[in-house]
Amino acid sequence: QTEQHLSHILFGNVLGVSHQELIQSAVISAIIFCLIVFKRKDFLLYCFDPNHARVAGLSPKILHYGLLMLLALTIVSTMQVVGVILVVAMLIAPGITALTLTKSFDKMLWIAIVSSITSSLIGVILSYHFDASTGACIILLQAAFFVIALAYSNIRIR
Repeated sequence: QTEQHLSHILFGNVLGVSHQELIQSAVISAIIFCLIVFKRKDFLLYCFDPNHARVAGLSPKILHYGLLMLLALTIVSTMQVVGVILVVAMLIAPGITALTLTKSFDKMLWIAIVSSITSSLIGVILSYHFDASTGACIILLQAAFFVIALAYSNIRIR
């Protein structure tokens, strides 16, 4: 029993998500997305120059804890569905892949979103065809995307 529970916490069960968990994750994701879109400029200003944000009349403390709250909410809501390992991979891999390809923040956002969605969709398809773990397929694809992006950026620099 304990071993199964630990395995579920670590690896989740992407294909075994219940309807209720799917709705819960979708609602929480929509709320987080709306908050980030609504406060995007404030968050960007705070992240890149907290002193300027303070001078502009924003509260860096509220923005700091707001970002931490959104991150925690994202982690908790998705951890139930996909497991700790996939949550960490999905938080880190798309961003670092985008960072290796561009220095423009807007382009980074789009590259990270496309990388994340593409690796998720292809990972699910590959896991079905190879009868493999869905989370592992997604993580391996994200790692492959990062290696390809790193190789491309090294070639581009030369």
